[in-house]
Amino acid sequence: YQQISFSLQLTHNEIEILNRIIADDQSCLECQGFHFKIKRNSNKTFGFNGFFSGATVYIYTEKCEWADIEQIARILQKFLTITNSYKCIAFEYACTCSRPQVNNFYGGCCIVTKNEIIIRTTIDLIEKIKKEMNIR
Repeated sequence: YQQISFSLQLTHNEIEILNRIIADDQSCLECQGFHFKIKRNSNKTFGFNGFFSGATVYIYTEKCEWADIEQIARILQKFLTITNSYKCIAFEYACTCSRPQVNNFYGGCCIVTKNEIIIRTTIDLIEKIKKEMNIR
């Protein structure tokens, strides 16, 4: 199973933009168990740019065997190209298995900018470190 869960602080305008982007891909996302839950803040919230009235958007997978990390990254990249909300959005994900199988238990991270999507797993990290240490 591959799962993700993270949140973003967005203004009401940014939420509308994200909703429009998600609507284009919603049928694919629903069949893969993606959820975008908007929890509106009742009070003003302190953010990186000072106080604003906005919401927390939760992005997560549930009852989903394999989350498509690249698809969610493309949606976030489209959001970043339209807005100036963030320079990048980063999130972690986990991969687990119901049986003890080699290379089926790992984590990973995804960093999304307007121009680039980088996805790395802990397996990649282990191999990189072993290579740097000249270990087989």
